Amino acid sequence: MKKLFQKKKNGAKKKTRRIRKIILGIVLALAGIILASCIVIYARLKPLYRNAKEQSYDILSTMNEGTFKMESATRIYDKDGSMIGRIGYANYEYVPVPDVSPYVTDGYIAAEDQNFKHHNGVDYKATLRAAIQLVLHRGEITQGGSTITMQVLKNNVLTQERKFTRKILEMVLAKEVEKKYNKAQIMEFYVNSCYYGNQCYGIQSAAKYYFKKDAKDLTLGEAAMLVGTSNRPNALNPSADYDACLEKKEQVLGRMAAAGYISDVERTAAAEERPEIFEFKEKVDNEDAMTTYAIHCAALKLMEAEGFAFQYTFDDDASYEAYCKTYEAAYQDMADRIREGGYEIETSLDQDLQKKFQRAADDTLTEETEKEDDGRYALQAAGVCIDNETGMTVAVLGGRGDAGEYNRAYQAKRQAGSAIKPLLDYGPAINEGVISAGSVIDDSKVDFNGYQPRNYNDIYRGSITVREAVARSSNSVAVQVLEETGMRDALEYLGRMKFRTLSYADNHNLSAGLGSLTNGVTVEDMARGFAAIANGGKMRDPGCVKSITSDLEGEVYRYSGEETEIFNEDTAFILTDMMQGVCREDYGTASEYVTDLQYYAGKTGTTNDNQDIWFGGFSPYYTAVTWVGYDLPRESETLADEKYNIRIWSAFMDEIHQGKEKKDYSVPDTILLDNGSGKYSKPEYEEDIYDSRPGGSDYVSGMLLDKIEEEAYKKRLEEQKEAAEEAVKAFEDFQIESTADADRLEDEYNYALNIVEEMEDENEKKPLKERLARKYALLAGEVETKWLAVKAAEEAEEQDAVYIENQEIALQSAETAEARIHDANVRVVNNYIDALNRRTVYTITLQSVVESARNALSRCDGYPEYNELFSLLNQAVDYVNGLPSAEELQRQAEEAELLEQASEQVEEDPVIQTAEAP
Repeated sequence: MKKLFQKKKNGAKKKTRRIRKIILGIVLALAGIILASCIVIYARLKPLYRNAKEQSYDILSTMNEGTFKMESATRIYDKDGSMIGRIGYANYEYVPVPDVSPYVTDGYIAAEDQNFKHHNGVDYKATLRAAIQLVLHRGEITQGGSTITMQVLKNNVLTQERKFTRKILEMVLAKEVEKKYNKAQIMEFYVNSCYYGNQCYGIQSAAKYYFKKDAKDLTLGEAAMLVGTSNRPNALNPSADYDACLEKKEQVLGRMAAAGYISDVERTAAAEERPEIFEFKEKVDNEDAMTTYAIHCAALKLMEAEGFAFQYTFDDDASYEAYCKTYEAAYQDMADRIREGGYEIETSLDQDLQKKFQRAADDTLTEETEKEDDGRYALQAAGVCIDNETGMTVAVLGGRGDAGEYNRAYQAKRQAGSAIKPLLDYGPAINEGVISAGSVIDDSKVDFNGYQPRNYNDIYRGSITVREAVARSSNSVAVQVLEETGMRDALEYLGRMKFRTLSYADNHNLSAGLGSLTNGVTVEDMARGFAAIANGGKMRDPGCVKSITSDLEGEVYRYSGEETEIFNEDTAFILTDMMQGVCREDYGTASEYVTDLQYYAGKTGTTNDNQDIWFGGFSPYYTAVTWVGYDLPRESETLADEKYNIRIWSAFMDEIHQGKEKKDYSVPDTILLDNGSGKYSKPEYEEDIYDSRPGGSDYVSGMLLDKIEEEAYKKRLEEQKEAAEEAVKAFEDFQIESTADADRLEDEYNYALNIVEEMEDENEKKPLKERLARKYALLAGEVETKWLAVKAAEEAEEQDAVYIENQEIALQSAETAEARIHDANVRVVNNYIDALNRRTVYTITLQSVVESARNALSRCDGYPEYNELFSLLNQAVDYVNGLPSAEELQRQAEEAELLEQASEQVEEDPVIQTAEAP
């Protein structure tokens, strides 16, 4: 029996040992499996963990509080901090955790992460469960384990993909986040990044959309509904499935009660709540002139902050085209980003001034009622007003009435007409020492390689000062000044003023001096230029943006008031003083409409075809520029006749200056008076500076005297060089083609040489003298010698010609003398013949006369007339030979007397008469 018992006992021991061996085997096997699993897990996790560490470094290096904030609507504020617009997402608003109901935060801890207040970002038990499931399901995540900290990272930093690699990265980052931020901050990040459906991001937007209240005012039931909604926002939100949302609410309440955050009574009461759903959407403001301009200015500032390289002038067309594409893409991207939301923009815009500017335009154009098909007014207006004290824009006129989103103040590019002259023509020329206000220029028709600028109505006034040319808006003088300054140099001034519409083509475009730039200009750019003159020649950081704060990055821009010198202060004052003449002189182009409420200075502008009219001007307080025209440009005499541009400007400026002291412009200490004598003096001013300038004198910059003299010297050298070059060229063109040319050689050479010798620039003189010497040597050698020989031969020939001519003259003279002897001899004979024929009494002396006549006839022997003369003389001799003598004539007379007496007796005696009667 004992043996049997022992035997049984031994069998039991063996069985126990066997069982132990089996158990040990099982344990060892399990240990092996676990070890193998650990090795597998380690082998798989090690590279994943190393990769996660590397990724976490890159993420943590750029992480800040903004990383966990979504972007809200962009908010735009005026100068006083009043909101003037909200652009972008309307439903998102980041709220600090104290402004969130504790029911929400407690609900999330109870439902999502009960150890949130104690762990270091990772729940290791939940993670181990997830790891085992990972192995069992071959790397696919089937179970969570994320803490609230990890979910914050998933919502804001990482992707939503369900991969264990992302889970490891979450774990690594979560521990670091817990070191960097406290629990309250992490909870704040979480409730502001959860999605609740219907475009509701963050607890505040969800509370407003579903319950029309702030997150801090949510009831327990409402809070539990939203906590449950964020797990499946598209399916379990109150609008999509109200009953399912209520069921989820009860689950959350149960967990809150189990965790001790609420009592059973609170749980029961909240479970019975059936909150009303509002689906409330806040209205986002439409963009108007102020908001569109604020976005425009902010976009430029953010582009600058991100390192965009702005460029305003260009050397060639390729660089211009490339820049335009880059600029337009960057600008549009930045403007879109702002409109998408996430920024707070503080501006300098003044709503009171804005209303006055709008009213001035609308009232002035009230009779222009024509409208386009879309309801817009056909005739439009635009304007920009800048506060001279701050240099910032305070009012923007985008168009008439409710102009919509198209803001003509910065979007419309139009031709500036003569309004550009102070900025492009006169300002640069004065600043470079090319001209001064008193410079006299010939206002006449001019031609620049075919370009012929014309004055209004083709009226030209001859020699006038620059001052008068500005007031009268002479186009001829303006272009002459621009040409002398140099187009490229003058254009650089517009570049420094940040004119954003300049083209490469404008480098060679003299008509730009009259406002005809290739792409036109904007009202904003023109206002910035005029404000620089008003600010003593210095342009401040342009625009209306005082600061920009990003919801994600904090403050990204703040206005500094930094100044850029465009003109020196002397130039600015001289420009200002000349521009006062536009408003104050009777012939000034704006004098009819600009009042004397303040000291105003300005410049009108009208394009040749009357499509655009401008007025830019300023007082010591404000600068304003106005434009009037049609969106689709058309010619209109009404624009030029009605002066809408000046009337809007004047109405607006007078209204905003009401009650302000009439303040004059300041005068730099370096301003001098030039009376034309070459000596300068310090001016003395009375109350009105403009009227204090003595007649016959004008201002000159003391700062620029050296520059003016240098410019005069350069101009003199240029004139000398031009004259010398012309003289040398004329001598080089001179050729000896005659003996007269040979005689002129020395004179021509000395004339050109004297002009070259008068040059002050020795470097320029030398090559010109060498050119003269080469030409002279060429002509003064064999060429001159041969032509001098030609001259000698011609002189000998001339002497021979003179001798021959003298011989001919002598022969002619002898022949003339013989002819005159012939005529005299013939006349003598004829005279004798006539004398003989006139005789009535023959006397003895007639024989000597006859003899003399025959002697005279003998001298005519051989003449053609001899025979005739011989016959006539003989007849005359026969005649005189037949004449009675004197005695015979006496006797005949006596006989006749006796006969006459006898006849008288017979008549007196009647007897004798009767007796004798028959």
